[in-house]
Amino acid sequence: MMYIVNISVMLTAYLLGSIPTAYLVGKHVRGVDVRSVGDGNMGARNVYHTLGARYAYFVAVVDIIKGIIAVLIARLAGLPVAWQYIAGFCSILGHDFPILARFRGGQGLAVTAGTMLVLFPWPTVAGLTAYALVYAVLRRSRIGSTVGGAVVALILLILQQWPELLYAVGTFMFIPLKLFVDTPRRKAIEAAKMQEEDRSGQRP
Repeated sequence: MMYIVNISVMLTAYLLGSIPTAYLVGKHVRGVDVRSVGDGNMGARNVYHTLGARYAYFVAVVDIIKGIIAVLIARLAGLPVAWQYIAGFCSILGHDFPILARFRGGQGLAVTAGTMLVLFPWPTVAGLTAYALVYAVLRRSRIGSTVGGAVVALILLILQQWPELLYAVGTFMFIPLKLFVDTPRRKAIEAAKMQEEDRSGQRP
């Protein structure tokens, strides 16, 4: 019976992560698939560059909430801490490879932050603060996320919270892996842009 509960919670976490927030916002606001514009990523950063700041903030907050709820469901179901970590990862997996959007999702940064806010809140708050400060100065999301992730990992290392550190490092490493997986899609978008520019340049 317990395994049925575990599997049900993991599946729920995955489906929750699969809700394609950026895709739905793009379709509602401008009738576009955000995966076919900008850098092709189904996340807040691409929404920021293609639709604007207020929509990007909305997407980021909703994606963070997805991660929070996924872990809380596991906790409220009385599952051990290890299963709460698995639920968090399932929500990230759902966001990155969403069954509700033909498995073409985002990179999972916001969802990851949401899971961490429940699993180890104070190091995560410190990491998000570092991200916000770096982004405010440099306006570079990837640099901010790298610094923020390093702050989280450093704090967990100092506190010797090894399971938390393993989860943080593992989920952070999943982001560049997803970037690699999305490379063909980004190249296709760039090629389409170049073709469109060439056609525009040939017009009288």
